[in-house]
Amino acid sequence: MDIIGLGAPYSIAIVLLGFSVLVFVHELGHYLACRIVGVRVERFFLGFDAWGIGLKKEINGTVYGIGVIPLGGYVKPAGQADDPRDQKTTGAPDEYPSAPLWGRALIMAAGVILNFIFGFILLVAGFLYGIPFPPNVAGEVRSGSPAEVNGIRTGDKFLRINDKEIRNFNGIIQEVAMSAGSKIRFRIERPGENEGDAATSFDLIFAGTVDNSQRGGITTIGVAPPLSRKVGGISLDPRYSEIRRKIQLEDEIVAYDDGSGEKKLAPLHGHELEDAASKIPGKSMALTIRRNGKEFREIVPVCGGGQFDLGARYYIQCTAVEGDSPAQKAGLHPGDLLYGIKEKDKTIRFLDTQDLIEYTKSCGLNEVGIELVRDGAAMNISVTPVKYKNGGNARIVKENPQGMDTLLGVLIKPTEDGKGYAVTEVLPGVEGSRFRSGDLLKSAWNPAIPEEKVEFVPGGELPGEIVARLGAREFTLLVERKSKDLPTQRLEIKLTPVVSLATGIPRIGIGLGASNQIAYVMPGSLADKQKIVPGSEIISLTFDLNLKHFELAWKDPAGKGHMPIIDTPESVLKDPLSAGLQGQFMFLLMSARTERLAPDFLTALREAGREWVGMSLSIYGLLHKLVVGKVSVTALGGPISVFKTIKVGADSGLGSFIWLIAFISINLGVCNLLPIPVLDGGHLLFALIEWVKGSPPSERIKEIAQYAGLICLLTLIATVTWFDLFY
Repeated sequence: MDIIGLGAPYSIAIVLLGFSVLVFVHELGHYLACRIVGVRVERFFLGFDAWGIGLKKEINGTVYGIGVIPLGGYVKPAGQADDPRDQKTTGAPDEYPSAPLWGRALIMAAGVILNFIFGFILLVAGFLYGIPFPPNVAGEVRSGSPAEVNGIRTGDKFLRINDKEIRNFNGIIQEVAMSAGSKIRFRIERPGENEGDAATSFDLIFAGTVDNSQRGGITTIGVAPPLSRKVGGISLDPRYSEIRRKIQLEDEIVAYDDGSGEKKLAPLHGHELEDAASKIPGKSMALTIRRNGKEFREIVPVCGGGQFDLGARYYIQCTAVEGDSPAQKAGLHPGDLLYGIKEKDKTIRFLDTQDLIEYTKSCGLNEVGIELVRDGAAMNISVTPVKYKNGGNARIVKENPQGMDTLLGVLIKPTEDGKGYAVTEVLPGVEGSRFRSGDLLKSAWNPAIPEEKVEFVPGGELPGEIVARLGAREFTLLVERKSKDLPTQRLEIKLTPVVSLATGIPRIGIGLGASNQIAYVMPGSLADKQKIVPGSEIISLTFDLNLKHFELAWKDPAGKGHMPIIDTPESVLKDPLSAGLQGQFMFLLMSARTERLAPDFLTALREAGREWVGMSLSIYGLLHKLVVGKVSVTALGGPISVFKTIKVGADSGLGSFIWLIAFISINLGVCNLLPIPVLDGGHLLFALIEWVKGSPPSERIKEIAQYAGLICLLTLIATVTWFDLFY
């Protein structure tokens, strides 16, 4: 049975149990190796017996116990101590120093080995039970994200990332995070537009952006897993009690009818259902529901969501700033309120986010001069960069390892002399291209500054990137910035858009969202009649099921709340979609559809092996990026993070819990192998030195190394615990 919905005491007990099992397995490895080698074990404890408090019992010369501090454990072989000064030995054959070198190395490595073996066994068991993985398919694609800008759509399937096969959504998250902002090559499969159409495959190359809202600044591309078709939440609002009589948690929506005839849902995600509902606010939809193995139909009302034009104008809010973008370099911050643009002598106020998007689009793709050689003759031509009629997806071909030059509408390859680019193909579907296959591209310049030519150098900027940079137009963004410690600031920030090579769209690298703070109110509007003034904040706008009335919750500049019930204007009732409303169900689908991948034992073994190798390599990859500075140390988690993570796994179901414990077990194994004195890897390093040198390092060197290792370890533990508590 899945471990879902347990109360806090049970969750804490499961977390402690999971952590204790991992420590016990590690220490059991040391214990069993001691028995194999013939070394006597003085103490075998789960937890630390601080102040002598805890349960303990001596059996055949070994004290077994459970310490009062449940955050670790230890095995103490006879004659062995982490601090060389505390090491007491009599020379007896059953003491650790008397064991042969291979035996001592085995004892130190055995904990790590058992962690790896235990992780693999857990993965096999987990795959047999059913580890749920979100499929490698794009669900929600965030507006303005790198994925959306580069043409990824809901339903696209990720086949490979940087030549690595992607088999579930975790692989997408991992590979993008490990890219640390570098450009990534994606192999995408897109389903046909209509049922029965063949899927198409293509490549995209672009970089993710650092999400500083996540600890450690994780690199993402702005894609969420696909929705499931199971109901994961239902509104408790009394107005929607009719829905709660028809829909229950865990119900699966298998088909819907929006009035055009019953239609089955797409096999991979439930976004189609939400999209269909969004088009019929205030109406109803027939749903075919599966509950306890039985199917039945229910007519479910679709509520209206969103907000129509109240006659109030809002600040646009900057919700995110991409790394290495014009916005970041210019000093824009997430949370900035954008209220207009200034270009030369005119100021333009924003009405909505689309205003800024459309203005930015109009800034680039200006005429640029290109120097080229055609049929042996040098030529100068003026080129206005082009866009695909269909929006365009970058293609990668063998002769063009750097990617397609989308802006110019050509495929290119470096010339043999390394002094420019040769046009290998002029692509169909572009407008106004003046190039021919065989043209040699040399340089580009802005017609307004003809003397400042920029050479096309293979390995540097692509011609299209240079063209975008030369053609973009600067403007000033008017910003209002709020701070807890400072008065509200009004800033003028100069920006020059860059052009996305995958879409040919100029952009400045920010995410946009409408804030709920009103910048001004139009005279005679509904907002004006409700005495809403600039500086007020709209909290919520909630419709009745039939859209006849709505409840408007707002707060005036003094902080006083208002919640009138207002008749919906006839113009909105007549055409709610055009008025800005969207239909929405008063229930939520679960956040991700998951798949179980192993129906039999052999498949489970194969899947567990692949997952085991992937986990181990990903941990080493993360450690490498930490060392070279490509990943922030704040991404590391301490004891509190581990406990929280185990609890999330426990709350997500037994399959997820098993996978998580396996991952942490392998993680413990990898980290214990680090060559840091006081860790198993440090002891193995001493054993390696002894094997190479023919004699062990001096006691003084061991003592210094142990102290240095202990200081490093305690510093690391204190640092990650600090991040757990305060970051």
